[in-house]
Amino acid sequence: SDFTIDDEWYQAYVRYTFPKLRGKRLSAYLRAGASFVQATMEDSTVVPALGLYHQTDETQDILGNFGFGVTYSVYSSRRLKVGLQVEGEGFYGTRSQESLERLPEAGPSFPFSTVTIDNTLYGGIGRGTAHVEYRLGRTGLFKVFLDGGMQVKYTQVEYPGKGPFSGGSFDELL
Repeated sequence: SDFTIDDEWYQAYVRYTFPKLRGKRLSAYLRAGASFVQATMEDSTVVPALGLYHQTDETQDILGNFGFGVTYSVYSSRRLKVGLQVEGEGFYGTRSQESLERLPEAGPSFPFSTVTIDNTLYGGIGRGTAHVEYRLGRTGLFKVFLDGGMQVKYTQVEYPGKGPFSGGSFDELL
């Protein structure tokens, strides 16, 4: 199978840090935002009895999200900062998807048609991150960062009451 996926992500958000916690060893924030994801997936393969098979999917996701974060400063000096961060986020939105499957050898007389599926998506994300920051030069204007962590994501997809899935909800990892 020859599989390709091309996706573009756009995201904007605002973040509010609690004033009394700014610059402290323990800091917290709230965040709200929106995302737009556009993707094209193509797959081609040879099916032994039918010849070449080709599938194209075009999807667009529009999502809103709300989240929080808590940061703890483990060590801080003039040049080096080490911290731990925990974040959580919930999201909700829609996905529009157009899918076309074809067998080019079937000829132009076979009526292949595009299937359109509109879904509702919602779920959550949890992240844990360790952050190391080292300041360079006398002023510390230039910094080198190292981040490492783990993320868990759960998504629930609701399909409409028509089409190939006859409605219902399914778990999906994105």
